[in-house]
Amino acid sequence: MVVAAAVATPWGLGGALPAFGHPVWLLAGAGVHIIYWLDVASYLAAMTAVGACGGGVTSHASRSSSVGADTWTPPAISGPPSTAKFCTLLVAGYQHLGQIPNAVSNKVRQDIVADFIAVVPKVIAAAPAEIAGPAAIYLRSVAQILSDLDRVGLNAQKLAPGQLSPLLLDPTIKAAGTKVIAYSQANCHYTIGG
Repeated sequence: MVVAAAVATPWGLGGALPAFGHPVWLLAGAGVHIIYWLDVASYLAAMTAVGACGGGVTSHASRSSSVGADTWTPPAISGPPSTAKFCTLLVAGYQHLGQIPNAVSNKVRQDIVADFIAVVPKVIAAAPAEIAGPAAIYLRSVAQILSDLDRVGLNAQKLAPGQLSPLLLDPTIKAAGTKVIAYSQANCHYTIGG
């Protein structure tokens, strides 16, 4: 349901109802990247749903690059906030999160998610003034969604009904996400969720 809500948000939840009973449709919907900031939560939920049904999960990366253990550490930065520091941490965090499809176990997936959640305060602290506000709103929201999913073993079916709705449907969060995505594309040369 998380995936359907995420993908359908621009058009309304009614249009997503047929997808609720089809994990493969939900996974495909997450791949559209309509709402970039929700892609991570959507992908985790869909991956869990498809995995629980015995289906395979594929990614753009080769399965030969399987991640058997999480040994990632964020880049070391120091000094005042700047675009370079913000971009370094933002891109590193999202690239690390992008390894989830290659994780060999749910434990490794949870470790990767935990790494992202842990780096969010550093990314926010590194944000220059022109993006600091939207970055704080957007990244805290993404971290909250991931924290909620992590607490239930990345199994979205174990979330309380409507638990993520306030974050998934909040126009302030969506607007902040749009600003961060645009900033990342223009200044970091990185497309979040792309």
